[in-house]
Amino acid sequence: TMLFMYNTHRIVLCLFASALLSTKVQKGARHASDQVLRMHSGGSQSNAHVPVPFCSIVQNGGNVTSVTVTVMIAMVYTWLTKLIPAFSRSATFHWFCTFIIALMLQKKPQGTVQSLVNTLSMSEAYYSNFDDMFRSDGIDLDMLTDLWVDLVLKENDVTKVNGRSIVVSDSVKQSKEGRKMPGVKRLHTESATQSKPSSFHGIHAGAMVILTNSTQNQKEVLSVPMEIRLMDGLDPIAAWENTPNPYANEPLELQSLHRLEHYIPQIGDTYFVADRASMSQRLFAECADISKRTGHKVDLITNAKSNVVAYTEPEYCGRGRRPIRGKKIHLTNLFTDHIAEFTTKRLYLYGQRQTVRYLCIDLQWRTKNPVKLRFVLCRMEDGRRIILACSDLSMDPVTIIRLYGYRFGTIEED
Repeated sequence: TMLFMYNTHRIVLCLFASALLSTKVQKGARHASDQVLRMHSGGSQSNAHVPVPFCSIVQNGGNVTSVTVTVMIAMVYTWLTKLIPAFSRSATFHWFCTFIIALMLQKKPQGTVQSLVNTLSMSEAYYSNFDDMFRSDGIDLDMLTDLWVDLVLKENDVTKVNGRSIVVSDSVKQSKEGRKMPGVKRLHTESATQSKPSSFHGIHAGAMVILTNSTQNQKEVLSVPMEIRLMDGLDPIAAWENTPNPYANEPLELQSLHRLEHYIPQIGDTYFVADRASMSQRLFAECADISKRTGHKVDLITNAKSNVVAYTEPEYCGRGRRPIRGKKIHLTNLFTDHIAEFTTKRLYLYGQRQTVRYLCIDLQWRTKNPVKLRFVLCRMEDGRRIILACSDLSMDPVTIIRLYGYRFGTIEED
């Protein structure tokens, strides 16, 4: 994924893939990948060294030089060899390397094994080798994910806001026709349009990315994937493999947060940016519990529904039972009743520069076990209204808008 940042990636990867395919052996890509992976290590994996980082790649008039090819292949070699501990068999690792190269070379990823074979112009005889790699017991997926996250944190300049990293989470429901496919089940969806059905058969996948600084543009922020997992429909898969489903009795909105807790010791203090489905009292309470268990601050930034209701601080008059909540406030009414209190700011938001008017207010949310949140009411140039909620009461409202906007693209201030 990180290689896509450079205009020269396709030429270099073609050279790498052609080198993989140039050696015709009966065992497929095993010996060929060995040859390429050791090309710039002096014949030994322990001698691997990357001479210069990506930001100092040498180019001559926009053309790729031999130094560029050497560095790029050396970087690919370095990254892949750090994932070796997750593979118990070398053949599985070499087919995994071939799979990664095929993904990088695809112009339009189709997500099928046949498309990967066609991308590398391989013989159809290798189809079963690719297919067996996905079902191989020689891959420890949990260890592979941990090694990848560790690699991402070491090889990238992680974006920091108030000394914290920013992790963005989102999920997608994709329709699938195959009723017997693993992870496919009947899903319900809430959509604002009538053209989409209320339920369909498909998969529900969730992804987490961490924001990193671009080496080419200081104002640009890139998202590097940490992990992508199925969030629902895992019970049949666990039954086939005779293994317990770790998320069997866990709400969907808590799965990503608990996966994030696993990486908190590596990431440190974090702002967790999630979609509207994460506007849950359990998630805010779980963020506070994770902060206590790990010793690192974790705060949630999310989007509230338009009908959200909050309360002011309760005031005690000195007689009778103390009130548990104050005045009830419909936040959507503040867009009209307190329009004069809104502040104007120019931001590059949703792919275009526009004027945003916002109002920041701290209120209690929920009546039972109330949570104090910072609400930021935003009004866009086109009239759209967004209500953001953050558990960090000290965060600047413009920063809250900027962090949540990273879910959709780069944001810059005037």
